[in-house]
Amino acid sequence: MTDADGRYTIIGLPAGSYTPVVYTDSRRPELAPEWSGDADRLSSGSAISVKAAKTATMNAQLAPGGTVTGQVVTSSGQAAPAGLEGDIFDADGQPVGSLWWDGHALHASALPSGDFTICMRDFETGHTWWYDGASNQTAATRLHLERGETKDITFHLG
Repeated sequence: MTDADGRYTIIGLPAGSYTPVVYTDSRRPELAPEWSGDADRLSSGSAISVKAAKTATMNAQLAPGGTVTGQVVTSSGQAAPAGLEGDIFDADGQPVGSLWWDGHALHASALPSGDFTICMRDFETGHTWWYDGASNQTAATRLHLERGETKDITFHLG
């Protein structure tokens, strides 16, 4: 957590190489995560070397991200029941965001620019669905999104 001026300190971090990510909490949901080096995903982030008993510095400035909105429908075309939750994965398969269905609208966390795959889950039944009817993440249709862009989708279950 940062202080009121946006500063933070991590004490006792073991020496090593790290690629940190900075993200916001629910008070600023429009801001997308950022990895060290002003990167939009972990694989393009710049590693920060932390040496024992030394100070390492990383600066980040979060910017508005893109988002996904829309509807979730059953195989019969009816609105899906509320309570479904899901994950958003970057092109490397790393989780970068979440989404949820309240029975009326699809909501998602802000995302950096990139290509994403999306899955929805019903934790009561154990069902998992991938966007565009794919059976797994590899086969799922990728959704391209730019910062500041909103994509309205229809997510079909079943």
